[in-house]
Amino acid sequence: MVVGGGHAGVEAALAASRTGAEAVLVTPEPDRIAMMPCNPAIGGVAKGCLVREIDALGGAMAMAADAAAVQFRMLNLGKGPAVWGPRVQADSDIYPGIMTETLNRSRVRIVPGMVTALEGGPARFTGVVLEDRTVVPGDAFVIATGTYLGGILYRGEERWPGGRAGGLTSTGLNRFISGMFHVERFKTGTSPRVVTSSLDLKALEAQESHDAGFRFSIESRRPIRSAMKCYLARTNSDTTAAVRENLHRSPLHRRAIEGRGPRYCPSFEDKVLRFPDRSDHPIHLEPISRRSRLSYLNGLSTSLPQDVQYRMVRSIPGFEKAEIALFGYAVEYTRLSWGTFDGTLKLTGTENLFAAGQILGTSGYEEAAALGLLAGANAGRVARGDGPLAPDPEEGYLGVMVQDLVGKGIDEPYRLFSGRAENRLHLRQDNAHLRLMDFGTGLGVLKGVRLELAADFRTAWTSVAAGIREQGLEPLCRRPETRVEEIAGILKTGFDPDSLRTAFYDVRYSGYLARHRRRRSAAREQWALAVPPLPEGGGGVSTEARQAIEKNRPRTLGEAALLSGVRASDMEALLLLALGRRCST
Repeated sequence: MVVGGGHAGVEAALAASRTGAEAVLVTPEPDRIAMMPCNPAIGGVAKGCLVREIDALGGAMAMAADAAAVQFRMLNLGKGPAVWGPRVQADSDIYPGIMTETLNRSRVRIVPGMVTALEGGPARFTGVVLEDRTVVPGDAFVIATGTYLGGILYRGEERWPGGRAGGLTSTGLNRFISGMFHVERFKTGTSPRVVTSSLDLKALEAQESHDAGFRFSIESRRPIRSAMKCYLARTNSDTTAAVRENLHRSPLHRRAIEGRGPRYCPSFEDKVLRFPDRSDHPIHLEPISRRSRLSYLNGLSTSLPQDVQYRMVRSIPGFEKAEIALFGYAVEYTRLSWGTFDGTLKLTGTENLFAAGQILGTSGYEEAAALGLLAGANAGRVARGDGPLAPDPEEGYLGVMVQDLVGKGIDEPYRLFSGRAENRLHLRQDNAHLRLMDFGTGLGVLKGVRLELAADFRTAWTSVAAGIREQGLEPLCRRPETRVEEIAGILKTGFDPDSLRTAFYDVRYSGYLARHRRRRSAAREQWALAVPPLPEGGGGVSTEARQAIEKNRPRTLGEAALLSGVRASDMEALLLLALGRRCST
């Protein structure tokens, strides 16, 4: 039984169904399943790898993103392949329909209704109670309510209930969850949508698609085909002046909103305050769909009043005559506090209640979908009498995310980054199906055609790796200037290009991965070292980690590793500083 029809709820219901359980999805808006209320994009740095991991675990997001794509770009191409980020602009009209069809094809039963409470408990629940007092029985449950749980929308002096513009809010279930578990409030927001024809696109910088022959899903038959352009614009001093002069009208800055907002996807008001000497912030103009006349202004999230939003938007070159069709707003919602769920996403003190998505404190479609898949699979396992499983952070970004949420806790909406992964050279988008094939089969969600294709990929990869070893090509693969095409020319055996690419990168990073394994084995002793003084220049420690350390004052590296905001890359820097200090003394 899954409560909520967003990205987390859809993947949860599908995953439960793949385990062999009978899956039911309850949502008050069956016609708005898997909607994209913010920018219509899927993927990015680390997030794109997570989408590949969802596909490796039998999920639906990757195939839907391939089918609905209107533009593709591979982010971070100037860096190493380990941090490349595949990203698509998705057609927001097509994507929800694909997901609804997938649910129907998987025999997930969709029940219209607003859930107000769960029946049974506190340890074991037996059903969900709808607004009309109907009880729908179930054996295991996933709460995936997104921003709808006690959702309140804000724009200027306006305040009204809802999980997003035009959506409902879940008040009864909010009271029920808040009465049983420790909860907090988070805040997120969205940007204005403008009429594309009202803009001077010639004044903007066009961002063409990358023709990389890429597809998110191993099951997609053809690479992503791009059909539309995105554009890059920049704000100026007039834009920031419009904000500064109206901060007193912002619900966030006049303390009308209590919830903590995202650091890495902040409102434009936050950008103005955080970077007072900067006025040229990038704004990405993103098409919403092939049929829509609207575009999304990614980077201009705001909850300022409508007249101020017009002033902000029309101050941007190329937007002088812009017409705003939908105004930006902020939304505040309830999320579960740290310590209320474990690594399987089961809620503490319960036997059969799981949660996924923004109720756990995450932000983003990709994070929600991946957590939904894990929660749904584990709920399906519990319904069938099996025990839930937790992912390994050494083998996937899903495991990294769960480890962060459960081990460290968060004090702001969580966003996935490659820097959060200690083993990030191994956690690449090209090898997701190799890394997670065993976990997917053990979890019970990787079956059928997807499993066959993953097994075929593993066989091809094994053959390529053997060919590289037999011909003594490892030293050549490790040279920075060597390209995968050169290795293909030497092998001359018609290897599958995807498996060849993965085997090539495995060899290239093999020395670093071996060093990581050695460091990890020695970590227990090292984590007992005292936290070193942080040098003025940073010493490789991020600003966020420095702030967390100065605030909490951990005594050892092990204690520092548990702090929210301290990433794996920060721990590596702290370890080097600590070892250097020990050697000098």
